[in-house]
Amino acid sequence: MAPATGARRGWYRLLRVAALAADAAYLAAWLLSPAAAWAPWVIAAGLVLGGASIVRSLSDDSPGRPWPQYCLPLLLPLSTAAGPPRSGSRAPHARRIGLAVALTAIVATTVSGAADQRLFDPLLTPLDEPAADYVDRALLQAGGTYVGARALERLLAVAGDISIGIGFVEGRPGQIFEPLRDLLDRFSTVVLAALASLTLQKVMLKLGGDVALPLFASAAAALAVAALIAGPRRRLARSFASAAGLMLGTAVLLRLLLPLTGLGVSAIAGHVLEDRQQAATATIERAAGQVGLDVDLDRGPEAATGTQAGDSTLGERMSTLKDQAQSLQAVDQSWLDSLFNALIDLVAVFVIETLIAPLAVLFLLWRLWLRLAAGLRTPFDRAPVLRRE
Repeated sequence: MAPATGARRGWYRLLRVAALAADAAYLAAWLLSPAAAWAPWVIAAGLVLGGASIVRSLSDDSPGRPWPQYCLPLLLPLSTAAGPPRSGSRAPHARRIGLAVALTAIVATTVSGAADQRLFDPLLTPLDEPAADYVDRALLQAGGTYVGARALERLLAVAGDISIGIGFVEGRPGQIFEPLRDLLDRFSTVVLAALASLTLQKVMLKLGGDVALPLFASAAAALAVAALIAGPRRRLARSFASAAGLMLGTAVLLRLLLPLTGLGVSAIAGHVLEDRQQAATATIERAAGQVGLDVDLDRGPEAATGTQAGDSTLGERMSTLKDQAQSLQAVDQSWLDSLFNALIDLVAVFVIETLIAPLAVLFLLWRLWLRLAAGLRTPFDRAPVLRRE
């Protein structure tokens, strides 16, 4: 029996030494991040393990637990997890004091920017950059499509005003383009809404990277401290706790869910919508080229005007526009049908890519976050965390 006990003690001491070494690496990662690529991942793993230890401590209703055991896992996550909980002299409000100290440390790291600079920015850059690139690319394409559609609509308006007289009879054959002009006008409205949606996404991505953690996460931690101080049976404490949950949800939405939404929409557009968009864009460019209008919808607004305003006078541009309008008289029904179908396809692409898909992906991610948050609340609901001692 004695040799077995000695072996267990030896393994336990070895485990404690390994945990202390891992905690030393965890503390060193805070100093070396973000220069060392491995440091943010070590910090994230340590914080997850420390948070799990805190939840376990809150679920354990040990009366003699001193208050440092409720916040030390954030500083020494491996040592706390490896060792059994130690009992100490009963301290009043131990849980409340320990959690207040831990939350105050969170406020300090978020307000100072240390958490953002050393942990979240290195970890979330692989999410932020592709999401921002997708939004910029979609903005460029939508801007070029809007200007190109307006240029084609202007050309059809000029063609519709051309009158042809035969004897005493005068007619405007360009009126046949009125349904296409109406579709182009509605298409321009859809693209303008897509531009507004993409611009809002770009602003929200920028806002999330700049203020989500320093402002909303630190406000959530500060409100949680206020809820702990207010006490468990007071209406003010519940109000503070609800406000803290709202601030935390806003921080997660801005800093994590929006970049993930951009990645999800980019994947949907790349695998489902890109081929349809390219085919419709090529059809519109080819149809515009048949009437002398040079339109490139993929290169942005400056390439979609179809004219070289800086190299020609106003009279020359009006003459070019008149020639293009007259060339519309030679188009056939297949030209109109192909342009109609391409515009309808692009309307569907822009509505799905900029309105439906982002809202659907964001809704799914938000529901997932609510489920995870409800799971995190379960240990706190089972134990009287904030009870009076």
